[in-house]
Amino acid sequence: MGNSVLKVCVRGSTSKINGKNAFIIDELGFYLKDTYDFVDESNTPEPLGIWSKNRVLDKKESAIYMSSYLSGFFGDLARIYSGFVPVFNHDFRLWQKKHSKRVDYIILSDVLWAKVEESDKVIFFMSLRIYAKIITIILISGCLIFPTSVFYGNHNKVFENSSPNNTFKVVVYKAEVYNLFSLYKFLRGENYFFCRL
Repeated sequence: MGNSVLKVCVRGSTSKINGKNAFIIDELGFYLKDTYDFVDESNTPEPLGIWSKNRVLDKKESAIYMSSYLSGFFGDLARIYSGFVPVFNHDFRLWQKKHSKRVDYIILSDVLWAKVEESDKVIFFMSLRIYAKIITIILISGCLIFPTSVFYGNHNKVFENSSPNNTFKVVVYKAEVYNLFSLYKFLRGENYFFCRL
């Protein structure tokens, strides 16, 4: 495996403890996930093994083959490893194109299961209704109290002016209606705001 991502999974069950929803963890699982996309990350082609129609050479045979190949001992290769050829990422991409197979691979390691300390086994969690209420309150509060000057940029810039000695600049923006507070300011005629830069 090359550059992999460490993943964590959980094995356990749900239950109610003293009337509260809980998740009881039995084990934590750790595994690696890697994608193989047959792309060379440097100028050196990445080998995919030395193949024949019947099999792939093992590591020892591959080392002997490549040392003979790089040394130019092609006679030994023809005698000992007749029908074997080194295959690289580029070769596989050509095969994919020829056969219209655009499949790359996801490689997963075995899962290493680990027991959890007794003090870390129980996780209490809120119900979905409580989460929904909290999110609703946050959104409504944001809509009511966000200042009108939060979202500004070139899309609502009216003009700008610099001081005579260019020590500061004032930019005037047109206020946009995007919540109740900005609607209130719009109805009161407060259609513009400025920023000193």
